[in-house]
Amino acid sequence: SPEPDAPAGEAPAPEEAPPALSDAERKAKGREHFQKGITLIKERAWSEALAEFLASRELYPTRVATTNAAIAYRELRRFDESLAMYETLMREYGDMPAAEMEEVKKAVTELRGRVGSIDIDLTEPGATIVIDDVTRGTYPPPGPLRVSAGSHIIRVVKEGYEPFETTVDVAGGNAARVSAPLTKLTESGQLSVTETKGRTLVVLVDDVEVGQTPWSGRLSIGQHSVRLRGEDKLGTPPVAAPVKSQETTSLSLEASPLTAQLRIEPTPANAEVFIDAVTVGRGIWEGAMTAGPHQIEVREPGFLPASRKVELGDDQKEVLAIQLERAEEGITIPGDFTVDVAAVGMLAPNFGGDVIGDCGDGCDRAIGLGFMARLHLGYEFPFGLGLGVFGGYLVTSQEVAGRSTTVQPVGLESRAGTAADTVRLRGPLVGAFGSYLFDGELPVMLRLGAGPVFAQLRDARTGSFELDDGNTYQAGPIIQEPTAIYLGIFPEVRGGYRFNEWFTFTVGVEVPLLVALKRPSWDPAREIDAAVDGIGAYETEALTGRVVAAVALSLGGRVQF
Repeated sequence: SPEPDAPAGEAPAPEEAPPALSDAERKAKGREHFQKGITLIKERAWSEALAEFLASRELYPTRVATTNAAIAYRELRRFDESLAMYETLMREYGDMPAAEMEEVKKAVTELRGRVGSIDIDLTEPGATIVIDDVTRGTYPPPGPLRVSAGSHIIRVVKEGYEPFETTVDVAGGNAARVSAPLTKLTESGQLSVTETKGRTLVVLVDDVEVGQTPWSGRLSIGQHSVRLRGEDKLGTPPVAAPVKSQETTSLSLEASPLTAQLRIEPTPANAEVFIDAVTVGRGIWEGAMTAGPHQIEVREPGFLPASRKVELGDDQKEVLAIQLERAEEGITIPGDFTVDVAAVGMLAPNFGGDVIGDCGDGCDRAIGLGFMARLHLGYEFPFGLGLGVFGGYLVTSQEVAGRSTTVQPVGLESRAGTAADTVRLRGPLVGAFGSYLFDGELPVMLRLGAGPVFAQLRDARTGSFELDDGNTYQAGPIIQEPTAIYLGIFPEVRGGYRFNEWFTFTVGVEVPLLVALKRPSWDPAREIDAAVDGIGAYETEALTGRVVAAVALSLGGRVQF
């Protein structure tokens, strides 16, 4: 639409690009970044210092900024990148003082002993090669791909083929050969990605650039991750993209400023990394992120899982090194133990049965109210499935007044009247449950529990009966307390807010169902004082229906360890 100041019907004038910086301005800004880097080196903050030296080089390349960037790479044990930076230093500043050149050559010689290479063959032409989450070009590469000595995750991907992934160990000064044959997809689904405002951004699927929005392509079935990347720091964090066989998964993502940078370095090197519950692959991950809190998890069979919450600020560059501890005695602990408590408020529209369920004309039935407390103890697997047991206590009651009833005096005809009843159901409950957790900062859980409820019913009844002369008499109140066993079924949906890696505040909506294994009833053998009618008794009546249903809201907390 036109700008407010533009004449109707005319398109707004295009915005002018910001004026280019002069050499003096670029030099001044480059020096500012350089000085920040020097300060950070004194604090041993090598990752942040590296970012400042690289920014300084981009604005105004200097020999000393290049040298310091090479040193920072080396301190961070990113030896291949350090070697490349030293080689850049020798190439661009070959006229440096002889003593300094000797130091550089000495560093290069040392680093070459810590750097190896990877040769990839037997794969499809045009396939994208990714090493440790960094795209290194397409096959065939111009030459061996240099890497630091150690373990590396190699991925080779091409549309229409199953992705290839392997872990390779590279020794310093040696070359590792990797054969990466690709197999054509036999089962696949379609993934469609658009930007909500129609903007054109680069699409990365599993951290591999596949095209621009709007984009559609065929992928292997299973979980994938998608993020967008554009100019002016626009983009999206990783988003889950489940692909099903012969189906189309459509994602409409809204790009926003990604003002922070995050690098995750797991140990072991092939551990699986999750960002805000979205799997982003195995090994090192690096990318732009939104400022604010993010939940990072790292998992690997044979090791204890680790979780970290990181708070990213604008323009912050964070390196998160997470080392997993090996599970004792080689035992794999793939999930978490959980403790979940909840306080539940219930509304029961109708207890049913003969007492409350048959409330007709002239009868007044109140909404049933109740409360329940539950404790869940469970075990949750990394893929979200949870199993466990629970216990608790519930109490609920409902009142009815003016319902029709009869009393049977001894030796006389039955007499019609009305009764007021307060029916209460209470008792302990136990059972087992299964759940599925969609994890993240705002997790959502589906849970179904079932087990016996050992209930005690209480019916406090007062009757009113009209005599032949028009007078009335009151019978009661009289109380009966039969017991009953119900099958409790508790389906629920819970959401929450994760405060840290171990505690989550939760809220829930559920529909408790109590199924009577044998319905409790009023005992007609219990005699009552029927005033002038003498001794009498009420007829037998079911105190609840076969199923008692309620609607409930709950508040709770969840601890996992």
